[in-house]
Amino acid sequence: MTRPDLTLAAKARWNASAVAIGSLSRLLAGVVVARLLGPDQNGQFAFLLWLTEAVVLVFSVGLPAALNRFLALKMGHGDEAIAMRIMRYSLRAGLVLSLFAALAAYGLALHFLSAGTATTEIAVTLALLVAAQLWSGLAQAILTGLQHFRAYARVVVVSSLVLLAGQIMGAMGWGLHGAIYGALASYAVGATLFLRAVALTRLWKTRLTASESSVGSPFVAYARDAWLAGLISAVVWGRAELFFLDRFSTGREAGYFAAGLVLSSLVVQAVNLVSGALLPHLSYLVGQGQTARLHNDYRRMTVFIALLAFPMALGGVALMPEIVRLVFGAAYSGATPAAQWLMATGLLAFATVGSSVVYGHGDAHIIRNWSVLGACLLVLLCTLLAPAAGAAGVSAARFLVQTLLIGIGFYLLRKRYNLPVPLRTLGMLLVAAICCGVAASLAARLAGGGAAGILMGVACGAMVYGLMLRLLAVVSAEDATTLGKLFAQLPPTLGKPANALLSLICSR
Repeated sequence: MTRPDLTLAAKARWNASAVAIGSLSRLLAGVVVARLLGPDQNGQFAFLLWLTEAVVLVFSVGLPAALNRFLALKMGHGDEAIAMRIMRYSLRAGLVLSLFAALAAYGLALHFLSAGTATTEIAVTLALLVAAQLWSGLAQAILTGLQHFRAYARVVVVSSLVLLAGQIMGAMGWGLHGAIYGALASYAVGATLFLRAVALTRLWKTRLTASESSVGSPFVAYARDAWLAGLISAVVWGRAELFFLDRFSTGREAGYFAAGLVLSSLVVQAVNLVSGALLPHLSYLVGQGQTARLHNDYRRMTVFIALLAFPMALGGVALMPEIVRLVFGAAYSGATPAAQWLMATGLLAFATVGSSVVYGHGDAHIIRNWSVLGACLLVLLCTLLAPAAGAAGVSAARFLVQTLLIGIGFYLLRKRYNLPVPLRTLGMLLVAAICCGVAASLAARLAGGGAAGILMGVACGAMVYGLMLRLLAVVSAEDATTLGKLFAQLPPTLGKPANALLSLICSR
């Protein structure tokens, strides 16, 4: 029987472990598969994975997001019977939804696959992949909503290893089809283990009376709003650009975009190390009425994420020409401009905290409404830029639209929740990160490029960034103390170097 994790440090620690291992496996698999398949087939592989994710999003009807919030909220209230009712209702609904989702994926696969790859076998594989993804998402949302991050992390470790081995071996043996088989194996294993972990929770054993068998309208309304918000936001924040490249450009340009996503995902996944537990945590605080603590956690987490994401994004932009050549080879040299634009979107990663605040308050309709504007703009820009500018054009459109929506988000947080964005601190962090990127670029050039240039660039950029943080006094004594407590939760091999680095960039 698993036990819930109650402190943010415990939640963040287990979530970080899961994200780190999952990110590393996806990164390695993505790089090796891209090299094995080449730009053209890698573009089709990325498009098919996006297609399955889109089908899952459509047929999940917002259940994972609603489970993540409402289970945490009801557990915070102490309403275990209601939480159990919601969980069982969602699993029954998921069974029906997965059948329809698989049928839809089967039809779409036969429609979108190219003439040489459109077979019944691969269409069935994609249909099964969709069903496995949907079940995996539901069970994962239940575990995190119930605060069982330890069990969640353990499942992620196993499924990540299966993904790494399955996709690489599949691509080596059967090309594009084999890479898809590997993805199916990973999600199937993950869904099975996630559901087993759910069955071991104490809440699963709770018995319900007949009067407790229905689900309240707030849950259904929130699931609807979260679903619509997710559908619209997926155009702006997902990988919808692959559709426009597939329709209006070439498979090679789609492959370039996919390669850029593999590299830029490093920033996103690094942020998820500390932010993945935010939504259930903030929802739990909303349920307990701890407004002051919620506001304080918002400010600190925004700063902490920017502290990590800004140098990674701008340092990555500076070193991207060398990174692309080293990681993917000469065949992907044309991916550099797109990869730089995609890496630049990492500057906006701190906004995930504000989004978690909005969802934690149950206001998914706000994100849904404003995301319509972003989706319309991105569709227009991608339609215009994909034919002429390919991957670089749609990547630039992605950056511009996301920046606009973040600006609107600043206003909404201040106006609706009285949450002032720490703009002064973010501004100083941006200055320090710009200096980091400039230093990294100069050092890489002086070292002659290649692996040596990248290592020299990373080292010099990191030193300049740390120096600027100390000179500008960006990290306050209070924030340094909080970070020190968080680092204390890490294994000694990670915690000691982290604390040593913290002492160099700030005085406590």
